[in-house]
Amino acid sequence: MFSMPPNPQEVVSIQRTLLLALDKQPTLDTTVASLRQKYGMELASTRCCDVMAWAYDEQGQPANPQGPSNWNPADCGGGQLGVSGGQTPPGSLEVDYVLGPVPLAQQLPALTGNLCNRNVYVTAQLQRGEAIKGVPVVHQIAVFLGERPLMLRNAVAGQQYLDGLAAAKQQQQQKKAEQQKAPTL
Repeated sequence: MFSMPPNPQEVVSIQRTLLLALDKQPTLDTTVASLRQKYGMELASTRCCDVMAWAYDEQGQPANPQGPSNWNPADCGGGQLGVSGGQTPPGSLEVDYVLGPVPLAQQLPALTGNLCNRNVYVTAQLQRGEAIKGVPVVHQIAVFLGERPLMLRNAVAGQQYLDGLAAAKQQQQQKKAEQQKAPTL
């Protein structure tokens, strides 16, 4: 997914799902080891063992997001803005490109306060296949990488741009209405 105008076009998230053929399914242990080698040790999960999550700051350094006991960084991954994707529960993604009819100033505290909007997240969901000779294998891998602070900045900039267009249109309509009311001499 790319950022939208008026912002410069940048990648803000990537989602990839691999469905592995029966003869190409890696073992669960091999897959977990490979993910740990690439991303480091995953964050502690409060959910199922088949979802792994990592968090980074915007400079690419590992982050250790803290939150209430009912919050899990693995919930912060997803396919696109405003839509829960893959393994995430509905409503876990708090930023949409167009924030809607509620004024931005009213929404901003909740958006900036949302723990999911503070880090870059990688989540990997591993779907197990039929064990081969008793060894667990992976049938499907879904990986999501999303730069949530950039998504938030883009959403705010996009909404400010749309608000500016709406204000200019309203001013133009008001000016036109005033001109039509004025008596001609």
